[in-house]
Amino acid sequence: MISLNRFRFNDIIDFYYNLIFFWRNTKPIVKKIGVTCPKCGKGEVIEKKSKRNRKFYGCSRYPDCDFVSWDQPISRNCPNDGHFLVQKK
Repeated sequence: MISLNRFRFNDIIDFYYNLIFFWRNTKPIVKKIGVTCPKCGKGEVIEKKSKRNRKFYGCSRYPDCDFVSWDQPISRNCPNDGHFLVQKK
Protein backbone atom coordinates (compact mmCIF):
# COMPACT_ATOMS: atom_id res chain seq x y z
CA MET A 1 0.00 0.00 0.00
CA ILE A 2 1.32 3.43 -0.91
CA SER A 3 1.61 5.85 1.91
CA LEU A 4 -0.03 9.17 1.07
CA ASN A 5 2.19 10.90 3.59
CA ARG A 6 5.14 10.58 1.21
CA PHE A 7 3.41 12.60 -1.52
CA ARG A 8 2.23 16.10 -1.18
CA PHE A 9 -1.19 16.86 -2.56
CA ASN A 10 0.20 19.59 -4.85
CA ASP A 11 2.70 17.15 -6.37
CA ILE A 12 -0.11 14.78 -7.30
CA ILE A 13 -2.19 17.60 -8.81
CA ASP A 14 0.83 18.87 -10.77
CA PHE A 15 1.49 15.39 -12.13
CA TYR A 16 -2.06 14.95 -13.43
CA TYR A 17 -2.22 18.52 -14.76
CA ASN A 18 0.98 17.97 -16.77
CA LEU A 19 -0.37 14.66 -18.05
CA ILE A 20 -3.60 16.28 -19.27
CA PHE A 21 -1.71 19.27 -20.71
CA PHE A 22 0.52 16.90 -22.68
CA TRP A 23 -2.52 15.20 -24.25
CA ARG A 24 -4.16 18.50 -25.14
CA ASN A 25 -1.00 19.98 -26.61
CA THR A 26 -0.98 17.78 -29.70
CA LYS A 27 -0.60 19.48 -33.06
CA PRO A 28 -3.05 18.75 -35.88
CA ILE A 29 -1.76 16.94 -38.94
CA VAL A 30 -1.52 19.51 -41.71
CA LYS A 31 -1.52 18.40 -45.33
CA LYS A 32 -0.42 21.18 -47.67
CA ILE A 33 -1.59 20.87 -51.26
CA GLY A 34 0.82 23.40 -52.78
CA VAL A 35 -1.65 26.13 -53.73
CA THR A 36 -1.56 29.70 -52.47
CA CYS A 37 -4.77 31.04 -51.00
CA PRO A 38 -6.95 32.61 -53.72
CA LYS A 39 -8.54 35.03 -51.26
CA CYS A 40 -5.61 36.58 -49.36
CA GLY A 41 -2.70 35.50 -51.55
CA LYS A 42 -0.39 35.10 -48.52
CA GLY A 43 -1.32 31.77 -46.96
CA GLU A 44 -1.35 28.26 -48.34
CA VAL A 45 -4.38 26.07 -48.85
CA ILE A 46 -4.32 23.09 -46.50
CA GLU A 47 -6.51 20.02 -46.17
CA LYS A 48 -8.44 19.77 -42.90
CA LYS A 49 -11.17 17.53 -41.51
CA SER A 50 -14.52 18.61 -40.16
CA LYS A 51 -16.16 17.33 -37.00
CA ARG A 52 -17.85 14.65 -39.07
CA ASN A 53 -14.51 13.57 -40.56
CA ARG A 54 -15.25 15.14 -43.95
CA LYS A 55 -12.35 16.72 -45.88
CA PHE A 56 -12.37 20.43 -46.63
CA TYR A 57 -9.76 22.94 -47.76
CA GLY A 58 -8.97 26.17 -45.98
CA CYS A 59 -6.33 28.86 -45.68
CA SER A 60 -3.40 28.31 -43.31
CA ARG A 61 -3.91 31.85 -41.96
CA TYR A 62 -7.41 30.89 -40.72
CA PRO A 63 -8.27 33.58 -38.19
CA ASP A 64 -7.15 36.33 -40.57
CA CYS A 65 -8.40 34.74 -43.80
CA ASP A 66 -11.70 32.84 -43.97
CA PHE A 67 -11.26 31.03 -47.30
CA VAL A 68 -12.86 27.57 -47.28
CA SER A 69 -13.88 25.09 -49.98
CA TRP A 70 -15.26 21.55 -50.03
CA ASP A 71 -13.51 20.86 -53.36
CA GLN A 72 -9.72 20.94 -53.80
CA PRO A 73 -8.59 24.19 -55.46
CA ILE A 74 -5.92 24.06 -58.14
CA SER A 75 -3.26 26.65 -58.88
CA ARG A 76 -4.82 27.96 -62.12
CA ASN A 77 -7.48 30.64 -62.29
CA CYS A 78 -10.43 30.67 -64.64
CA PRO A 79 -9.50 32.38 -67.95
CA ASN A 80 -12.98 33.94 -68.27
CA ASP A 81 -13.59 35.59 -64.91
CA GLY A 82 -10.41 35.02 -62.84
CA HIS A 83 -11.97 32.92 -60.05
CA PHE A 84 -10.08 29.94 -58.66
CA LEU A 85 -10.68 26.53 -60.22
CA VAL A 86 -11.46 23.38 -58.21
CA GLN A 87 -10.89 19.72 -58.86
CA LYS A 88 -14.12 17.77 -58.49
CA LYS A 89 -14.02 14.45 -56.68
